[in-house]
Order: sequence, then C-alpha cells, then structure tokens
Amino acid sequence: MMDPDKELLERLISDHSKGDYGPPVSLADYLTIHLVCIRQIKEDLAVIQRHRDMEMGHHIDNVKGFDKEVKKIQDKCKHLSTQRHSDPSGNNDSFTECRHCGKVI
Repeated sequence: MMDPDKELLERLISDHSKGDYGPPVSLADYLTIHLVCIRQIKEDLAVIQRHRDMEMGHHIDNVKGFDKEVKKIQDKCKHLSTQRHSDPSGNNDSFTECRHCGKVI
C-alpha cells in the first residue's frame, strides 16, 4: 500500500507536468498552493468535527434529561392496565408494559 502523502505528491507533480491547470506556475509554487489548500481543508474539517462532537454531547445530555423526566412520570403511574408482549420465538424477550405510561414492568 502506498503512503497517502507520497501518492498525493506524485499526483500533484503529474498534474503539474500536464500543464492544463491555468497560467504557468513553477512546480514549487504549484505544490505550495495545493498543499496549503489541502491543509486548510483538513483544519476546517477538524473544527467542524470538534463542534459536531460537542453538539452530540449536548444532544446526548438533553436526551438523558428527557429520559429522566419520562421516568419521573412513569414512577407516578399506578400501572392499572398492562399488556403482556410475548416473544414469538420462545426466547426470554417477553415483557409486560403499562398501557398508559409505556413503562416496562
């Protein structure tokens, strides 16, 4: 397997040698322009990923908060009407659920 950086460098050199990239520019300038651009793209993506990860953490915290609220409500319920859900395969996946609050009992 080829080193991705070496592969990129070889591709840029090959593209430069074709000369169909616009006005004439030296190989060094051509590589600098493209490598700076690639570095900026990677940095921008890293910033977005960090923000995404932070938002995902906030989202998970919010969902956990909602789950706590649901549990509080379910704990108040008397579960006067329940429904048994049996596992058609015969395994141990059967459960009883409150018809009002949805709590699995």
